[in-house]
Amino acid sequence: MRPGDVIGERFEIQRLAGSGGMGAVYRALDRSTGGAVALKILRGGKREDELRLAREARTLADLNHPAVIRYLGQGLTDTGEPFLVTEWLEGEDLGQRLARSVLSMQESVTLARHVADALAAAHARGFVHRDIKPANIFLLGGRVDDVRVLDFGIARSTRATGIVTRTGCLVGTLGYMAPEQARGTHELDARTDIFSLGCILFECLTGRPVFAGEAMLAVIVKILFEEAPRVRDLRADLPAALDDLVARMLCKDPVGRPQDAAQVARELGAILEAAPQVELSATRSPHLTSEEMRPVSVVIATVIPESGAAAPTASESGAQSEPGSGPASGSVSDPLPGRGGTLLFERVSSAVAPLGARLERLPDGSVVATLVAQGSAMEQAMRAARTALAMRAALPEAALVLATGRGS
Repeated sequence: MRPGDVIGERFEIQRLAGSGGMGAVYRALDRSTGGAVALKILRGGKREDELRLAREARTLADLNHPAVIRYLGQGLTDTGEPFLVTEWLEGEDLGQRLARSVLSMQESVTLARHVADALAAAHARGFVHRDIKPANIFLLGGRVDDVRVLDFGIARSTRATGIVTRTGCLVGTLGYMAPEQARGTHELDARTDIFSLGCILFECLTGRPVFAGEAMLAVIVKILFEEAPRVRDLRADLPAALDDLVARMLCKDPVGRPQDAAQVARELGAILEAAPQVELSATRSPHLTSEEMRPVSVVIATVIPESGAAAPTASESGAQSEPGSGPASGSVSDPLPGRGGTLLFERVSSAVAPLGARLERLPDGSVVATLVAQGSAMEQAMRAARTALAMRAALPEAALVLATGRGS
């Protein structure tokens, strides 16, 4: 596309604003209003990308909230490429803001309240965003009280039936996904977005992610097994009510979280009203805690792909296919499929439980056990080895890996 080209007999291209694997985004002029718009044009013809863009268009067209990016239109170019038109935004996303400094308490709570209001509107319409992260929260003019929630491309309706994800795939962004997402659970609801918002609020307040690691699997294991630290352990100046709310939002079990985003918005509003109207220090906190560091062992069992098959790929965020589009390319075989697999997993769990191991199953069928030191280093090594042997007995065809490090 070149400046001056007109799309849909209405939108005149002004300049290229950005491009990526799915296509390009242009700043364009809406001839009907005279205002600037963002014009996303899909290229490549991948079915899953077309479905993602169509899903985003349907969701945005059904939402009308000041903190959700505004839908303006959709269609096909003269050459048959799908496009989506939304309002043009000037400012920066939250990720860019956090790269400079941690937010004050008032800024953090104000921002989270606006996002919670937007999510409450989406949840009331039956949508779960599934990818709430700093890059998808835009600050108009850099203001925390004027935000837009972006990218509803992998949002799903809780009223929909059928398969939600493809075999062996994660949906969401590592470091911000809920434990049920990391497990590949199909039934996700509003509480999944609440967990992600809790991760963002924690990072805004402390300057550090809740769950971080140098490898994908390390982050997944932390999401599944490691309890989030309390924000008051890192920011002693924060009110107890805020500390309690963040802890509940980050509860591993969805039952322990606030049940909807409207409740989160109400609690954040009450915290703002009760907080002293002073601007707290907005400097980055050191990534240090007073928590005890102890040896932690991790044992992973997984089935190796057949000879010649591609290894499973992992990206930070991935849109999934619609029902019936087939399994993910390169996904590994699930060693525990079906009802028999459930019984086998229960047997593996029973075998490792006496050793103090916690067991989880990942979307690709891998089984992960973690053990925190309860004695000497020798005892820890023995427990880890026995856990690996127990998993080997239950899953004789799986490859095993055992690693030990130090964690809080």
